[in-house]
Amino acid sequence: MTTEGYPDQPEDCKQTVAVNAFLRVCTYKRAALIAMDKNPTTLGIAIPYIENVITIKNLFWVLKNVK
Repeated sequence: MTTEGYPDQPEDCKQTVAVNAFLRVCTYKRAALIAMDKNPTTLGIAIPYIENVITIKNLFWVLKNVK
């Protein structure tokens, strides 16, 4: 999508725009903030950060609700 929107820009610029757009619309804002702090350069790097935060969040929820 960024290739169509920014056809004359270098690939690293397109990746930055794609990563920023993805992190801005992420449902889990806490995970997006943590991923932004890591400064990922591609979506392939950003997505595991989001997944890890969500996994940890779910783990803490389960541990808190186990009786």
